Amino acid sequence: MNYIGITGHRGSGKTSIGYLLGNILDCIKGKYAKEDIKNLYPTWCEIIKKNNNAIYDCGLDYVYFDEFGEMPKSFVAQLLSIDMSILDNDVMKDKMYVNMKDFKLYAYDKSFKVLTANELLEYTKANTPKRWKDIYVSLRDFAAYFSVTIMQNVFGTDVWVKTRNQNDVKYGEAEDGYRLFSDVKTKDEIKYIQDNSGVIIRTIRPSHRKSEVGISNTEEVNADFIINTEGNLIDLFEKIYEIGEKIYEKYGQNS
Repeated sequence: MNYIGITGHRGSGKTSIGYLLGNILDCIKGKYAKEDIKNLYPTWCEIIKKNNNAIYDCGLDYVYFDEFGEMPKSFVAQLLSIDMSILDNDVMKDKMYVNMKDFKLYAYDKSFKVLTANELLEYTKANTPKRWKDIYVSLRDFAAYFSVTIMQNVFGTDVWVKTRNQNDVKYGEAEDGYRLFSDVKTKDEIKYIQDNSGVIIRTIRPSHRKSEVGISNTEEVNADFIINTEGNLIDLFEKIYEIGEKIYEKYGQNS
């Protein structure tokens, strides 16, 4: 199994590029002609649009979609008593807010006192939980606060990599094909992929760069490929296809 990791700042198109690359790579390995893949490409773009970037494993023959965030999302879902699919939905993560007193989800109201994940960290240092009743955090920032500020700061920055590695040992994995991580956030995750002779792709979108809590400065890591995701997904076909071809050539026909 050959590893592929996609890294980049929030809003740079990691999930979308991962889904499109996975489908393209699956077709390349399946010996589809480029023109046939190009004809299928608009359908994949529509699926992304329809699902608000919530992409799930779609039963490809040679590509398995994976993420280091699966375990922390599971913990957050249980803590908040919500379905994990909500945490895969970019729209829901930005529109729903967690009340830090009762750990319930609420639709945004302008009366909310909203903190970012970084602001919440500073707030919790100065205030006891009894004073959290008027504090709200977006679901996205709450998940980041839990997985990074709490878990990684307490158990080490590689806690989710270790968990992921233990799952590989426990369940095993097929030797053929590709395992694609579409949301690689930290240097530990990048190192894990590179240590397994994997490929790192960095997505950039200069007009939509947002900071993320706890994300390592992944620009310092040498990526094998860099893709500018500005513009319409339809217009990115040639760029993504070229990366897919090069990955297929790198690992050979026996990947």
